[in-house]
Parts: sequence; C-alpha cells; structure tokens
Amino acid sequence: MSQIVPGPSAPPRKKRTFSRHDWIRLGILVWFVACWFIGSARDGTNLGPFFELAYPGAEIQQISEQLHRATAPDGSVLGYVSVGVASGYGGPLAVAAAIDPEGRVASVAVVRHRETPSFFDRVTKARFLERLVGRSHDDPIELGEDIDGISGATYSALGLSQSVRRAARAAAAGPLDLPVPAPERRIVFGVPELVLIGLFAAGLVQRRIRIKKHLRNRIRWATLLTGLATLGFLYNSPFVLAHINMVLIGYWPEWQTHLYWYLLMVGLLLFEAKDEWNLYCYDFCPFGAAQDVLGLVGGAKSRCSRFS
Repeated sequence: MSQIVPGPSAPPRKKRTFSRHDWIRLGILVWFVACWFIGSARDGTNLGPFFELAYPGAEIQQISEQLHRATAPDGSVLGYVSVGVASGYGGPLAVAAAIDPEGRVASVAVVRHRETPSFFDRVTKARFLERLVGRSHDDPIELGEDIDGISGATYSALGLSQSVRRAARAAAAGPLDLPVPAPERRIVFGVPELVLIGLFAAGLVQRRIRIKKHLRNRIRWATLLTGLATLGFLYNSPFVLAHINMVLIGYWPEWQTHLYWYLLMVGLLLFEAKDEWNLYCYDFCPFGAAQDVLGLVGGAKSRCSRFS
C-alpha cells in the first residue's frame, strides 16, 4: 500500500506593514493634493491701480469678470480694460490691457504672474510690454510672426503675447463688435522637444539591449554631456521647482504651448533608471551632469550613503 508523502509547504506570507517610508510617501501625497486644492482656490486680481493709470478720472463699469468699460463724465466710452490669461513658465500669467474703441492696445500691465524672477527681469529689461502696445486685435501678436522673442525667457514672452492677444480679442468680439480672427491652436514642437525625446529614448535603449558595462557608461556620459549642453545651456530648459509649482497651485498649462513640460513630467514619472532613480535624473539632468563633471575634474570619490 503506497503512502502519500506531503510535499514541502509554501512558506507563510509575510504580512505587509506600513513602514516609515510609506507614511512619508502618504504624507507627501496628502500635502500635494491639499496644496493643489488650496492653490486653485486662491486666485484674485486687483485692477484698481491699472484703472487709475489707464483711464484716470473715468468711471469704470464691470461688464464681466475680466472685462470693464471706462466712460468719461459725459458718458462717452473711452475704452475697455480686458484681462487675458495664458500659460507662462511658472504658471498662469494675467495681463490687463486697455483697449481703445478701434480695438487697439493702448497700454498693458502684468497683474498676476508666478514667473521665476530672473526670467521675468529679462522681459522687463528688454521692454517687452512696450512692443505689445499699439497692436490691433486683428494682428497676430505672436512670437516669430510680428513679435520678436527674448532669449532665455521664451515661455514668459510667449505667455505675455498670448495674454495680450486674448485680452484684445475678447474686447473686440464683445462690446466693440469687431471681426476677430478664428482662434488658432498652434502646437509648439521644436528642437528642445526633439532633444528631450531623443535623450529619453537613448536612456531606454541602452537599458533594453545587452551591452558591456564600459560601453553603457560611455553612453551615459554622452547623454549627460548632451543634456548639460542642450537642456542646461542652449535651451535653458532643465527640470526646476517651477514645474512642480504649476501643479501645486492647481494649474495645468496648455499642452499646445507647453508640450515640453508634459513630455518631461511623463518621462520623470514613467521611466525608471536604477536604484529608484528616474531616467531624467540619472542619465541627462543638467544639474546632475554638472555635478558629475565637477566631481570627475576634482577627483571626487563616490561614497555609499543609504537612508534607513
């Protein structure tokens, strides 16, 4: 009579417990969501000072939340104050524009922005707002067409020109009843976006194919130096806190003009390199590349440091 011998039993599963790291991640997530809701709720613009500058002594009548009429004491219409909002480098950028009865921009002022101060200083020093005054509602008011951009502050200049165009056309299409060109949704896709996609692709490919370690290190150094030269210096488009700030204030930029931002965010969250590093930080972050280059020149030695 045969005897059935039971096989080895599977080891008992360890019960998953919440570690300190899990609590930290959960706390960060809760803080992130709370900042998102608080940031999206805090939004206000004081147009009083601009009214006084654009139409001193005039009576201001509100037509809508972003459109006001300025009238003289005799009741004649002096013009309109229209607010246009577009995506800047660090978040929503609002511009108040005084529009005359012919639909031309009489004066412009930035009433709300979250741009990096150093970038915005380039805009003010270049007198960019003065280039927008005198434009008509039917002008393109677009970088590369009738307005020159500003090196190192492209997104800020792009947001300002879009804001003024929207402000002028809102007044023209509304109370002025002027013909307005159809809105265009031009997708901004150029060399920076191509370089970013290429760097992500290079990092992924060298991890998917079997190559020797020394060759893998050479490819990493090539992507690091390329990221430093292009994203760091040439296009000045590294990942910075301003990118996170957009989400924390409950604001998602328009993908047509901020495709680079979305590509970068997706790449940061989706592609992993090694040891819990993401592909961007490990392979071609300009700040990390500069650190590695300085360490190589200075003869720095790597040390293992583990947070526990």
